[in-house]
Amino acid sequence: MKSLSVKLGVTLVGLFIFSCAGMRGKDWKFFSSTDLYEGFYYVSESHFLYKSTVGVWTKLEYTEKGIAKCVKEFGKDYKNLSYSLEKSEINCSTRTQHILFIDYYSVEGNILNTKPAKSLFSKSFSKSLVEAVCK
Repeated sequence: MKSLSVKLGVTLVGLFIFSCAGMRGKDWKFFSSTDLYEGFYYVSESHFLYKSTVGVWTKLEYTEKGIAKCVKEFGKDYKNLSYSLEKSEINCSTRTQHILFIDYYSVEGNILNTKPAKSLFSKSFSKSLVEAVCK
């Protein structure tokens, strides 16, 4: 029985790694750029959740100014920040975004921290993403 649970665990970890590797590919689409970041999003056919709601991955690649803002907001652990991955649900009918979680990654690719649904960016960021996804 223990061997079956180990095999299942290994399989699930493999599927997670495979799905994350797929997000790094050519499916990322540019949607916004500021002095803090360059923003990309990813939506696949399987991310259409219900009616007009879409699951979206967002990747922000931070500039020096963006890193400084994160360090000021979250602390010195973010000085090696490179990018973040954010999982959201976007309702195209109401034109709203609900952030589920944000993972912040270091230059080495390690997770710095997983923050609850708190973004440092303005409503214009969310508006740009919603407009890109709900065309």
